[in-house]
Amino acid sequence: MFPGERGTCERLGLGALPSGYEPAATRFAEMREEMDRRFEGAACVGEREGRAIARRVLDAHGFAAWRVRVGSGATGEGFGEMESCTSLSFDPVAREVILVPETAP
Repeated sequence: MFPGERGTCERLGLGALPSGYEPAATRFAEMREEMDRRFEGAACVGEREGRAIARRVLDAHGFAAWRVRVGSGATGEGFGEMESCTSLSFDPVAREVILVPETAP
């Protein structure tokens, strides 16, 4: 449901959500929450460990078709000496978890 008064969705030209949307959204949220917990619980997760964690969590939640890829950090590059820790980004449309390099805390 979109916030607003009754009829808001129709006035905005928004169609009904597809069948199965709510359970899929719940499953995605649960996967993302577990992924966040796994990464936030460690001081610094490197690229290799990050790939393994992301893959295990995706598979455990039924997202086997999703891909894990490396994005670019603040320097515009991938993992390296300065940016050796992992933060996360999600692209549900492309079905990707993106490992984003960042500097160690």
